[in-house]
Amino acid sequence: MSVTRTLRQMADTFNDLDALSDPKERERRYQKMRVLSQKDVFSSNVPVSKGKTAEYAERTVCLVRLLMVLYEIGFDADALRLFQSFMEKTYFPLKPSVGRQPSTSLDAAIEGIRRGEEWNFSVMARRHCETGKLYYTGGFRDETIEQSKEGFSILDAEGSVHAVVSISAKALMAPLLSKQITPGFDVGSNGGGGDG
Repeated sequence: MSVTRTLRQMADTFNDLDALSDPKERERRYQKMRVLSQKDVFSSNVPVSKGKTAEYAERTVCLVRLLMVLYEIGFDADALRLFQSFMEKTYFPLKPSVGRQPSTSLDAAIEGIRRGEEWNFSVMARRHCETGKLYYTGGFRDETIEQSKEGFSILDAEGSVHAVVSISAKALMAPLLSKQITPGFDVGSNGGGGDG
């Protein structure tokens, strides 16, 4: 059974993992997380009785961990909602295998990380070549699998890359995960998924 955490416990866990000891900084991070929760950047899907404190499942804690890193380097709530949609994309394994497949890229990354695989989450800021509008692309990627360059050349024809932010999902999420691999999931011998 996976562990749930309240928002305060989640903030304390993140603070401890980041060796953040200053009480004011720890409280500041908690308040940032509260604001993002109130802005519906993330929410709990663990049932609670009315008047009880919301609790967050392991999966949501992992998602929030990644979103907080992106928030702390300067992305706003609107961008975080978009990045969350990248994390929740339907998972299409690069190497199909037998067994039940994770339904989203986040689920695939979690299962792969439990198996010791190197997963990153990347965001690219691009400028459309015709309209000049700035837009983002991104997703999870299993670094143990060679990625096709085909998808990137399609994106390159649409717009030029202005910045790439890549964070180690494994480094951030592994300390949060129970060691139990979800029964029935099979992300292949090398993992999978590239949302490029």
